Amino acid sequence: MFDEWHAPACVLGLAPAQYPDNYKDWRRHRVQNPDAALPGGESLTAFRDRALDAIQSALRAHHEPYNPHHRIVGFDTFTGFPGVSGKDSTRSAVPGRFAVAREYPDHLREVLAAHERLEPLGHIQRTLVVEGDVRETLPHCLEDNPHTVVALAYFDLDLYEPLAWEG
Repeated sequence: MFDEWHAPACVLGLAPAQYPDNYKDWRRHRVQNPDAALPGGESLTAFRDRALDAIQSALRAHHEPYNPHHRIVGFDTFTGFPGVSGKDSTRSAVPGRFAVAREYPDHLREVLAAHERLEPLGHIQRTLVVEGDVRETLPHCLEDNPHTVVALAYFDLDLYEPLAWEG
């Protein structure tokens, strides 16, 4: 998976001795700030999220390769936290945290589609990416797909308002 990590544009085609200072500084501090990314590159957080999506798809392909009805649907704003309330007391709760590059959702779809093409039912799209606030997109998704049966729901919601939502 590390060979799929997106290096920042400022280092493409360069030998390590030629890397610019801002890249070297970013490398030293990326563990303390995994959301940081240089222009044209990918943060460690975005890379981790992309890897987890691919792993979930691979597990489904392994355990239920011939079930066309089991889908993985990922919901994300891709713009980071939309806002925080007074009930969000951690230092990491800041608007925009976890934002990714504008083209990232399409890239994620391409990666997941490539994984799906290798599955026995590769001609059937079973992994979907839905952009937007889950409080708005999940109800529409369920209305548009009333036949949906949820076998597993995993919500990684870091802020109070989405967690308190009763949809």
